[in-house]
Amino acid sequence: MSYVVKINKRALNDIQQALNYDKIDTNIDDKFYTQLKKAISDIANNPFYQIRYSNIRCLLIKKFPYMIHFQANEKKNTVIIRAIINTHKNPKNNWMKD
Repeated sequence: MSYVVKINKRALNDIQQALNYDKIDTNIDDKFYTQLKKAISDIANNPFYQIRYSNIRCLLIKKFPYMIHFQANEKKNTVIIRAIINTHKNPKNNWMKD
């Protein structure tokens, strides 16, 4: 059973910033987006990854230093992606505040 995935405003902003990942390699944005879509598909098919904090689960995007932070609601059959955080940045400046 596949879950409905919703992406909140902060996560959409995170994606936009991540798509500016590398200005040197013009193909890197496409590669990132492909890996992001695969990770979201994996979450939709099975969202029950380990809870990391405050009912938030995380999945690392393969080949990129980004981690998807999301919540799964089994009763509503939904997943809400809350943030996509660059794991190479200082967590104090990059952590979810909402």
